[in-house]
Amino acid sequence: DVINPGLPPELETALANLFVEQQKRLATLSTNGVQVIIPDSGHNMPRENPGAVINAIREMIVKP
Repeated sequence: DVINPGLPPELETALANLFVEQQKRLATLSTNGVQVIIPDSGHNMPRENPGAVINAIREMIVKP
């Protein structure tokens, strides 16, 4: 279940888009930064999709 803050749908969409853009910007602050979007996951990605998290970490470790 997801608890929504009761915002109008257009504002909720705008905030979600802003969040993704800010995360992309945050990734550019490192020369090794990469934004990985894990579909169908919420705040608790390691529990909801552990394989995707493990793969992202492995790619980061192997990356030259």
